[in-house]
Parts: sequence; C-alpha cells; structure tokens
Amino acid sequence: MMAQAAAEGKLDTRADASRHSGDYAKIVKGINETLEGAVVPLRDFGGVLDKMAAGDLSAKVTNEYQGDYEVLRTAVNELGAQLQGVQEVMLQLRNAGVAGELDVRGDADRFKGEIAGIVRGVNETLDAVVGPVIETAEVLEKMASRDLTERVTGDYKGDHAKIKNNLNACIGALNALIEDANMMAQAAAEGKLDTRADA
Repeated sequence: MMAQAAAEGKLDTRADASRHSGDYAKIVKGINETLEGAVVPLRDFGGVLDKMAAGDLSAKVTNEYQGDYEVLRTAVNELGAQLQGVQEVMLQLRNAGVAGELDVRGDADRFKGEIAGIVRGVNETLDAVVGPVIETAEVLEKMASRDLTERVTGDYKGDHAKIKNNLNACIGALNALIEDANMMAQAAAEGKLDTRADA
C-alpha cells in the first residue's frame, strides 16, 4: 500500500502502526518516520520552486538539510541566484538603453551553461540592433558637418538595410545637387547663361 501510494505521488499516505504489534509496529512507525523525513524537504523544495515559477526569484530554501537533501537545497538556491542575476542584468541593460548608453552589455561570464547563453544572446541582439544605429549616427554627424563623402557600409538586413539604402541615396542626391549647383555657378561665371541642370 505504501509503495503504491509513493508511486502515485501520494506523499501524505502513512501505514497504520496500530494494526501491528511488537517489532512489527516499530517497523511500520520507522517507515512512517522515514517517509516524513523525505517528504518535508521535498515540500520545502517544491514550495520554493513554485514561487520561482510564479516569478518570485528571491525565494530560497532556508532550512538546512544533510546529505543529498543539502546538495538539492544548494542547487535550488543556486538556480534562484542565477535567475536573479539574469534579472539584474536585464534591468541594467534596460536602464542603459533608456539612458542612451548603447555600448553597455551584460556580463555573461558571471553565469553558467545555458543561462550564460541567454545573456550572450541578449548581447548579440543588442549588437545587431545598435551597430547599424551607431554607424548611421556617425554618417549623419559627418553630413551635419558638411562632409558628404561617408556612406553606411555595414552589411545589414531588413529595416536596417532600408535605413542604410535610404541614407546613402540621400547622400547621393545631395552630392548630385551640389555638383549641379557648382556646374551652374561655373557656367554663370563663364557667361554660359543657357546652361541648365538636369532636374
């Protein structure tokens, strides 16, 4: 009955020691106590994991255990600490983005395994988004200082490619306009008053 209950996850099930006498009753009580010793930590760990799954990353297993239960307690708490660390990094990156500090990245080395991979993935996403923005800003800065020789040269896709192509076309159009204006000025200086630019 106890084995069946355990297999079904019915961890509250206990044998009735009063149905037995002598050493048999002691054996049944011992089994019940052993189960109780196993169930208490499992409930403790399960409660903390439930809180983490619901978004409470500050939840920790505070009771101390021995042996394998202590190993499990340490693992659960370490998982919570790693997830809290990711949450801190995401907040840092969000605040940096809002402040316009586009070069800030998360420190993936403070994490392990796939959790480090998540932070690296966010960093790579930021690089993919921010890189074209920075290059475009540099070209626009040159344009603002009347230098129309620069172009956006990065190999971009999607909306970044549209911005690149449109900005480069704008620079091309401005350069053509300047060439035509210079040509008209030169023609006027030479008295060639019939000269016109090709609109």
